[in-house]
Amino acid sequence: MANIHVNAVSCIAAGTRFVGDYATQDDLRIDGTFEGKLYCGGLLEVGESGVVKGTIVGNNIQFSGTMSGGSFYAKDTLTLKNGSKVGGDIYSSRLQIDLGAQFVGNCKLMDGDKFEKAAAPLMSMLQAVPKVETPAVEEKAPFFSAGPAPESVVKEEVPEPDVPAVEPQAAVAQDEKPAAKGEKSALDSMAESWLGWQKRSR
Repeated sequence: MANIHVNAVSCIAAGTRFVGDYATQDDLRIDGTFEGKLYCGGLLEVGESGVVKGTIVGNNIQFSGTMSGGSFYAKDTLTLKNGSKVGGDIYSSRLQIDLGAQFVGNCKLMDGDKFEKAAAPLMSMLQAVPKVETPAVEEKAPFFSAGPAPESVVKEEVPEPDVPAVEPQAAVAQDEKPAAKGEKSALDSMAESWLGWQKRSR
């Protein structure tokens, strides 16, 4: 399956002047000035401010600018838009000239073989250009990092303080209170009462 470049468009912007040879398999738009030899394997568009001079080779060409000398080689269709001015020769399989376009030169219909001969020198430029492989991009850590993971915390055993043992004291009944010094206990009082009763009964 052939590789398809979606929305891959090169551009020579307005105010830019290019002098030399240029070859691309992608679409190309020219709004500036081009002088030299050009091959475009995609759609070639020349805007109203575009000016070309030289040999222009392409599959489909839509021209709205000015050609001040040179030749067009269109494999499929060359369209001269309203307001375009062309002074040169045209070699194309199909030619469309809109109302308002100006053309001064020679025009010949061209089959595929003639196009290949005209495009071959420029297409060889693409074959001579080495392919540049894009290096793999390594994933980088985020700018804000949480930092390294905390090391495991070892809890130290803290010895408990020595508490002296307390011997349990004898439980004292809540109802029974110890007799104060010099006071008789309830048992003593009962014993005296019983002894007194024994004496009276005799």
